Amino acid sequence: MEKNIERKKEIFREYGHKLMVLGFIGAMVLVSYLFIKYVLPILWPFAAGLILAMIFRPIITFLHKYLHLNKMIGTALVLGLVSMVIVIVSGWLIRGILAQVTSLMENMDVYMEAADDYLCDMCHSIGDAVGVEGDSLFRTVTENIDDFMSGMEKKITSFVMGTSIPAIMAFVELVVGIALVVVSLFLFVKDMEGIRKYLRGFYFHRDMKFITRRVFTVTKAYVKAQLVIMAAVAAECVAGLMILGNKYALLIGILIGVLDALPLFGVGAVLLPWTIIYVASGNFINAAVMFTIFIVCYFTREFLEPKLIGDKIGINPIVTLIVIYAGFKLLGFTGMFMAPLVFIVIRDATCIFIKFIKS
Repeated sequence: MEKNIERKKEIFREYGHKLMVLGFIGAMVLVSYLFIKYVLPILWPFAAGLILAMIFRPIITFLHKYLHLNKMIGTALVLGLVSMVIVIVSGWLIRGILAQVTSLMENMDVYMEAADDYLCDMCHSIGDAVGVEGDSLFRTVTENIDDFMSGMEKKITSFVMGTSIPAIMAFVELVVGIALVVVSLFLFVKDMEGIRKYLRGFYFHRDMKFITRRVFTVTKAYVKAQLVIMAAVAAECVAGLMILGNKYALLIGILIGVLDALPLFGVGAVLLPWTIIYVASGNFINAAVMFTIFIVCYFTREFLEPKLIGDKIGINPIVTLIVIYAGFKLLGFTGMFMAPLVFIVIRDATCIFIKFIKS
């Protein structure tokens, strides 16, 4: 009898622990959702300032220890050098991109006529194959395209007119936010030791430190990997498009590199349809080159990602895809990028919580 009672108590205790864990996970998910949706848009400058302070801290400490530079001066020096490099590189890229965009706009009529001729030939080929008059099919397709473009033009005009004032306000908020990032960076560097001493007084200090380090390690590894892979893919695309004689190789290559860095996208979203278009037009050499560019870019990511990230993230690829998609559906692009970090925080915090209730 007593054994049965103890057994029932053990079962109730076990299920009680499981319910507590499920409740904890649910609470963490809810808190994370509310934080990203409502708190992060307000506090992002201070979060960015803290991240920059943690990134710059080793360099600033080195300058303070060996060159006896004041930490504020060291921070200003590092920030100035990093900003200078970003401005120079960005200026060079923007100059090249604007030149190619200008050239594209100047030659747009020529490209539209070429596209029109190509579409006409394709409609006649399809018409001959299925027994339909090519000119009739071409008129139908062009009318539908014109209706679609007219509708898109109205929507874009309405969108621009409706968002012009909010866009100005968003730009002002961005400038204020950047100023706050810089100010908070200096304050965090100045008071970093005091903040760390203050946090040591918390009961869960070790657990918070463990989770914070995990998030920082994962974020650093992920961002570094994506930047390196994005640069490599963009360079490969630019080189491949230059081989094809494309006048807009720099512009298109950089856009493909950025697209490849976005979750749920990849180089195949551009290069594979482009390859199919070359095949359909009978240009098999260009199709082979374009497909080769795709293969090289694909295996570049497959090779570099494990090398740069390794086991630092520790999430199964299918779980990563599910988490990213769920984040996108719930919170848009912000949720898409934040979802893997939130998953890691909840997973590690849950492991700590399980150890806590068992003890």
